Amino acid sequence: MSYTCSSGNYFTVPRTYSGVTALTVSAWFRPTSITDATICALWEDAGTDQQFLVSSGSDGSLIFAVFTTTARVASTATGLLTVNTWSHLALVYNGTNIRGFVDGVKRTSDVSGSGGLKTRTGPFGIGARQAGNQPSTGATGEAAVWRSALADDEIISLSKGFPAFRIRKPDVEVSLIRDVTSREGYTITTVGAPTVFPHPRTYR
Repeated sequence: MSYTCSSGNYFTVPRTYSGVTALTVSAWFRPTSITDATICALWEDAGTDQQFLVSSGSDGSLIFAVFTTTARVASTATGLLTVNTWSHLALVYNGTNIRGFVDGVKRTSDVSGSGGLKTRTGPFGIGARQAGNQPSTGATGEAAVWRSALADDEIISLSKGFPAFRIRKPDVEVSLIRDVTSREGYTITTVGAPTVFPHPRTYR
């Protein structure tokens, strides 16, 4: 499923991430305008109290970032977003470096990082970060998080429309939101009234 998020309209999934040494975040994104927007993030408070972030900039850039116990590690891709066009985005951190993928292709330079990620109690946000800040301007679909670094061929499969659970069981998968808000033992909280509609690019 896909979900159109905007100011005051987004989803959160309360999660606790402790002892995470590798991470993959995957989502589809279709912007309605090119602006500063949060696609997926895990935060505890404002500022740098985050664990990971996938966002877009007003210049059309994409930011892929993780927050380790010692530093913020981020990599940026530029000029790859198109208004009203779906793109598959993936952040992969393997404990040594961070990479950003767009439509199955690595589009960022490897940026070195080391060590595990900050311990965070959540929530995992889709369409906004802490307290609804920097809301999305567009649609996000099939968001998923793994506590491991997916291989390049797995990222390619996701970009071709294969659902997350068919690639490798994710820790969080927000793909089947309808009238229920509980899936696989966690709670999906709706803030405001994000619009939910079928995702056109995913094979079930």
